[in-house]
Amino acid sequence: MQIGTSDLPLDDCIDAFKFLLREAYGLEHAEAFRDRLTEPAEKPAHVLTEGIPAARPGGLAPEAEVEIDDPPLRATIDLVRYGDSGDTLIEFKSGAPREQHRLQADLYSAVWVAATGRRVRVRRILYLNAPPTELDGMDQREAGAVLAALRTRISAAMTDLKADVPPARPNADNCKHCPVRQLCDEYWTATSTADLRWRPSALQLDGGWRDIELSTTGASWDGAGFSLRVPGDQETKLFCSVPPKYRPPNNKDFRGARLLGVALRANGPALEVVWSARSEMFWLT
Repeated sequence: MQIGTSDLPLDDCIDAFKFLLREAYGLEHAEAFRDRLTEPAEKPAHVLTEGIPAARPGGLAPEAEVEIDDPPLRATIDLVRYGDSGDTLIEFKSGAPREQHRLQADLYSAVWVAATGRRVRVRRILYLNAPPTELDGMDQREAGAVLAALRTRISAAMTDLKADVPPARPNADNCKHCPVRQLCDEYWTATSTADLRWRPSALQLDGGWRDIELSTTGASWDGAGFSLRVPGDQETKLFCSVPPKYRPPNNKDFRGARLLGVALRANGPALEVVWSARSEMFWLT
């Protein structure tokens, strides 16, 4: 099989590697594996057995799919190696190690244990440019604890969704990708999201792109935007140009604005807002 050229993207290489594993191990013994998982009759949950080999010591299951009903979850594990004392679950990652990878490993292991009734001996996360991460195994009791905690989170999320206004839980990882953070007052005051915002009282010009909330009370307006004194520093002016599509018909109708994804730069003794194609502006009434 010809994989491709030398400049093939890394993710495509990983997909090709998984394909080769499926071709080598995926179809053989699928029926035997299905029979083993249905004995006894009260199997703990579903197992999507197509392409999964028999659970013999040393056997491999590439892209093993497992599913449970409570809570309703489906996991696709990159590679499972069966063993007499428990199975080894392996995940391949092309990026840098992240805490979310460990959380994913916990969840996948719990689903595997619940779905198959088999113990996980060890979990490995393999990275291209970082040392592998090896995590302890998981038994039925530990898997039950992971799934119980997840049920609690799902229940709380469903309660929030039924509320007229779901409660805000600001944190840097979630808020930096939120497309409606301009509507969330908690985001603009939370300590946990301070690094995502320019604070007029403590500006540090580092070339980054952040959000900023500006009060236009007492601001001086011209045809291109407005200028104001930086709070806490009456000697420094901040000029904010306003792109035509964001200019209000009457600036007196608004008390301020929230700007998303802008930079600040020095312009002589003053500061000015720098816009990018992805910057946005929302007026406050």
